[in-house]
Amino acid sequence: MRTATTRRAATARALYATIGLLITAEVATAQNRDAARVSPAPAAGPAAGEDDRYFARANALRYRILEQASWADFGHGECRAGALRVFSTDSASAVTSKVTELIAELERIVIVRGVETPLDSEPVKQLLTTLIGWEAGITRPNWDVPARQETREALAAGLTGEFLNPITGACELLSPMDTMRFLLPDGLSAEPPASREQTVLVRSGSEGLNSFRDEFFAASGHEANSALVYTNVIALVPWRGYAVVAVNRPAELRGAVLQKKTTGGAVYLFHRVNNEWRLLTITRTWG
Repeated sequence: MRTATTRRAATARALYATIGLLITAEVATAQNRDAARVSPAPAAGPAAGEDDRYFARANALRYRILEQASWADFGHGECRAGALRVFSTDSASAVTSKVTELIAELERIVIVRGVETPLDSEPVKQLLTTLIGWEAGITRPNWDVPARQETREALAAGLTGEFLNPITGACELLSPMDTMRFLLPDGLSAEPPASREQTVLVRSGSEGLNSFRDEFFAASGHEANSALVYTNVIALVPWRGYAVVAVNRPAELRGAVLQKKTTGGAVYLFHRVNNEWRLLTITRTWG
């Protein structure tokens, strides 16, 4: 047991470095005090009790995060702005600081407990489909909310949103792209949502990236400014209805990474409710 725990901690530390989480790989044992739900996939054997205690703590953290949340709506017009979950208008406030700690602890639990969870399950495929649809601008996830509270549709991810053109009066995409590319961790696959407006290509691992590069730069010929942009799922950890996902959006110029190296990225925390993956928090973003 000690060896397994040590291996899990080491793997979790490596994953933290990958997605930029500045947190440690040890989680204190929490008591089952605020929540107690039956997991669809609990741990087996001697570790089941410990896993259940962490699960109860995760549910309690989710409840406390949602309790502190409010909304920043961007309108309900035809441009489908969506909603953004916020916790305070003052980044230095005590509320924001406390929620940041709660989110960090929940992330920590999900990663440490789920770092060795196999990724070939149907829920993971559904999560990837949800993520791809959101990042491609085809579909939107709903926000996670307390029971019996009406949920809201999330705002657009990355540069896939629309804006109202004051000249034409029409809703137009910020960055229209006819082909969206998604690179998954090696060995993973997922079906993207159907779309009439664009082509969505999903591949995995180094072979998938090389095929993206070969096809794109062969098609673009000698265009000096042609840049390959794709969404790279750099980390995914599911655990008992929770998931931490990190994405980056590299931009490459004829096989060489551009000086900026990325057009943005984010870390998301998802929660599964009634077979639907809902967005709990956009933990961090970068441009």
